Amino acid sequence: MLGLFQGAPLPEGGGLAPTVTNILLFKRNLERVAHDLEHLAEEIRITVLHETAHYFGLDEDELEAIGLD
Repeated sequence: MLGLFQGAPLPEGGGLAPTVTNILLFKRNLERVAHDLEHLAEEIRITVLHETAHYFGLDEDELEAIGLD
């Protein structure tokens, strides 16, 4: 696991009350999968995009379809 979205996805939040939303990045796991600094930067970019997509309500199948798996 490289990252984790915590909170209610935007479509479920209803926009009525503010909710706490977090995206966690797992530094050591990201470092383990990266071959070099350039690869690490790309893995971080993809992970942040992946977890942000969860915030907007996309599920794993939808993320795979757009190449963020």
